[in-house]
Amino acid sequence: MGFHPGGVKEFIKLKDTPAVFTGQAGKAAAVNIAEDALEFITLEAAKHYPLFVNTVLFNGTKDAAFAALDCGVGAAIVYIRVELGAATAGGVHFLPNDEAGIIVAEGIGSHHFSGVADRTGYVMMRTDSAGRLKWRTQGAIVGVTNITLYLLAYWLGTPKPDALIFNGAGLIAYTDLNVGVKNALAIIKFTLTDANVQGFYARLKGESQEVNLQAGCAGIYAPTTDQIAYLLVVTDSAGYIEFINQTAGRTFSIHLVSYILGASMPKLSVYDANAPVAWTDLATSLGRGYAYIRHYNKDALDDPKSAFRQDGEAFEVYHSPSNQLIATGDIEDTKVGYAFQMLDEYGTIEWNSENARSSELRIEALSH
Repeated sequence: MGFHPGGVKEFIKLKDTPAVFTGQAGKAAAVNIAEDALEFITLEAAKHYPLFVNTVLFNGTKDAAFAALDCGVGAAIVYIRVELGAATAGGVHFLPNDEAGIIVAEGIGSHHFSGVADRTGYVMMRTDSAGRLKWRTQGAIVGVTNITLYLLAYWLGTPKPDALIFNGAGLIAYTDLNVGVKNALAIIKFTLTDANVQGFYARLKGESQEVNLQAGCAGIYAPTTDQIAYLLVVTDSAGYIEFINQTAGRTFSIHLVSYILGASMPKLSVYDANAPVAWTDLATSLGRGYAYIRHYNKDALDDPKSAFRQDGEAFEVYHSPSNQLIATGDIEDTKVGYAFQMLDEYGTIEWNSENARSSELRIEALSH
């Protein structure tokens, strides 16, 4: 390609481009809506992609003291599979390595796995700048061998705002909460500052059904002062979720810990029938990624106790609402719960239920 001498040498001096660079920092040139010139536009927020691995982080015995766990990925959000091979029950807690709070709510949140022998479950947490979490065991798992931790995926470039987004008394009516990030998968931290039992439920903005306490990613529960718990939520296009409290007047704070941007919001219905009582493939046609799944119990009976796992998973998943990322839990009649699980390259996961309740499944958000 050749150029004639004496032509325009500066972008802004072309006839079909903006006239000045002033005030356009961080913007990009794009074809305008009339398709006859260029203009500056604001770039969309960065998209965080899951990086899929299958790395053993730990295999052996763990005591009840918090210790650093090096995930080897730098600052990121990580998704970890916990496998118990010993005949025992209990919990495993994961926190950011720089978390000062040590009174951790048990049996709830994206930070906690609870299980029994030969069971698997999943947790999700952010690492520090050196790629570390801290973790401990609780209950009968303490000191037991055959705990294996696998790093299955991580999201690099995820921010660490630790921003206060709520501080006050809870309400027993659904209330809008501005999380501060739009169309995102957000990890929020709940800190109870009142010496009373407090249940906190979150749901997608605009959800028409009640959310069940401790039903998958939807609810957390803290019975003592200064207990902390972490929850994975999905924000809408304006950055909002809705929340409600079990007890009016209990005081607590909520911080935005980290978030994943660029999630699509397919709101795709993938199942509407009685839940299977044996592990069954659930095909979504969405391809590989991490799906935020809404489970609506349409039955007049309680407790479908559904759970989700990776396609081809050899271990059972413990049907417990404490496994927040994989079990939608004991959902009461006509209520909803949420789960978060990996789709394989064909968009497939496995799921089952202890009870064949009439169920509707919908993929609300997808990180891929």
